[in-house]
Amino acid sequence: MSHMGLNMKNVPGLVFVYAVFTLHIAAYSAEIMRSSIDAVAPGEKEAAKSLGMTEFQSYVRIILPQAFTMSIPPLTNLVIGMLKGTALIFNVGVVDMMRKADLMGGNSQRYLELFVDATIIYGIFNYHRVPLGADCLKNVLPLRARKRNAF
Repeated sequence: MSHMGLNMKNVPGLVFVYAVFTLHIAAYSAEIMRSSIDAVAPGEKEAAKSLGMTEFQSYVRIILPQAFTMSIPPLTNLVIGMLKGTALIFNVGVVDMMRKADLMGGNSQRYLELFVDATIIYGIFNYHRVPLGADCLKNVLPLRARKRNAF
């Protein structure tokens, strides 16, 4: 970047971490949503067209709600994977929880306790995210069933 006149030496590593995680999550989320939209049966689209719905109406009322329901489990996995991926940020000079445990273990020579503590904290973070995704899916599915029966 220096050949373009940009001095990146003064930019904190955390800015790069945010940029990389944002681009990574955006790309994977877009792919998950694209595949979820493609997974909606073609008959659903044809049925909406036969009812006289415009393309926008069929996407808003039929295709996107089904695609959202199908995308909840992979999006939950993506969030959990992102949390686990934060262990790689020490490569740009940002200290994450596992690296901090390693550094503290070097001072006290008590690696086991510190790594167990860090593992428990990661487990607590992930333990609360999995039921959150399941609850979201559980709450969305009955809404879809009620909407179908309303017509």
